[in-house]
Amino acid sequence: MKPTLGVAALILLITGIAASTNASAQSYTYTDLGAASEFNSVAEAINNSGQIVGWSYGLNSSYSATLWNGTASTNLGVGTIASHAYGINDSGQIAGWSVPAANTGRYATLWNGTTPTNLGAPLGGTAADALGINNSGQVVGDSFTTGNGRYLPVSWNGTSGSALGTISGQAFGINNSGQVVGWVSPSSGVAAATLWNGTTPTNLPTLGGTTGFANAINDSGLIVGESDTTGNMTQDATLWNGTTPTDLGKLLNVNGASSQALAINKTGQIAGSSNTFDANSPVWVEHATFWNGTGIIDLNSLIGAGTLGAGWYLHDRRASR
Repeated sequence: MKPTLGVAALILLITGIAASTNASAQSYTYTDLGAASEFNSVAEAINNSGQIVGWSYGLNSSYSATLWNGTASTNLGVGTIASHAYGINDSGQIAGWSVPAANTGRYATLWNGTTPTNLGAPLGGTAADALGINNSGQVVGDSFTTGNGRYLPVSWNGTSGSALGTISGQAFGINNSGQVVGWVSPSSGVAAATLWNGTTPTNLPTLGGTTGFANAINDSGLIVGESDTTGNMTQDATLWNGTTPTDLGKLLNVNGASSQALAINKTGQIAGSSNTFDANSPVWVEHATFWNGTGIIDLNSLIGAGTLGAGWYLHDRRASR
């Protein structure tokens, strides 16, 4: 199996791209952050101080929320059976989930440094996830309900959590104005990309198809995610400016190809993934992808033939919906 790099390497490369007006003329380096548990790791988010959070696998055969400062890793999951970290703000507050040693459920968790606070499962169930956080410490995610057996999108102010409506879904991102993005399922088999201003939801249009997901929002209110194209033939990375969707495209314009946008910064640069064919076998693989204006770049094209020849490639991972 090829060794792979996740979001951490992708973000480090984007830092280099942002400083250049001609990405193809530059050379870039990446850093293998390693795994706190030695076997496997995925980085999910980075703040403006360069702190990175995600998770590592292997410690007692479990998943452990992990913080990297440079290449030094800290296991945030001490005293838990399993944990994940998904977001970090500029104060170093970290959002994720953890399963306590007593194994009474999976609870949304906020870490201040390495100190965890259990945000609980505010809708009466025994499962909740904190998936995004802004610089004010507002947290968003989802929580399972006992009454109707479904997950609802949730926001937390401090340790108090409340549902963002009564329709199944998840909240993935929140900007510093408190605008929240995610998705809801208004009917069976359908997901609608959604923006919340306060608790008021707005469903965002797709690229002509049925389903959409909103994954991130910047402080200018630009939203990125993915949505179905006309006829539901493909799902393409999508940028919403207000409620107007723009197809960001993908690396291959062929049947079976798709793309997703997962992050956007304050200047409008977008990171995500697009599937393409592995050079060594006819299978689809995800490649880390960067959009700058109307251009699309496979980040693997920036890491040199020697590195690729050694069997590394950059891709992207995301928690399952």
